[in-house]
Amino acid sequence: MSLNSMSYLLALFMHPIVKIIYMHSKRDFKIYLLDDDLFYINIFQQHLSNLGYHNIESFINPLDCFDHLNPAPDIIFYDHGVDFSKGLEVLKSIKRLNADIYLIFICGADEVEAVIKSLKYGAFDYFVKGENDSKNIEMVLSKIYRVRELLQKNNILRFRKFQRISF
Repeated sequence: MSLNSMSYLLALFMHPIVKIIYMHSKRDFKIYLLDDDLFYINIFQQHLSNLGYHNIESFINPLDCFDHLNPAPDIIFYDHGVDFSKGLEVLKSIKRLNADIYLIFICGADEVEAVIKSLKYGAFDYFVKGENDSKNIEMVLSKIYRVRELLQKNNILRFRKFQRISF
């Protein structure tokens, strides 16, 4: 490897955008669970823990969750049953505060309108609470990883393009 290519790689990995991208590994995510049902909180925590996630906090009240957004979590799973009108306001406020938080809406099978409103106001995805909770959590996390991976590639490509223009 030539000295120029090594200095390019060093410059690439020292750039603030790229450093932030590579700081997080899959299991370093900070995850919040917002649900008024302690049974489901325990199920979700156990499943996430089995997947290797350990930085998990749970909340019963949406306002408590909102009060703990500094430092911001990477992912918030929130249940429709948690005072939905307050929940939607909190969702809007969270997205205004930090658009990079992945909000996952959890609902019942017959709550189509709630899902639509949630997605409209910034939820990343949703799933229906029930028998396939473990599978649904894994699928949503997989989507998040894929989106983050694509964003990382896009940021690196933009950085390289910027380097070509400015050097």
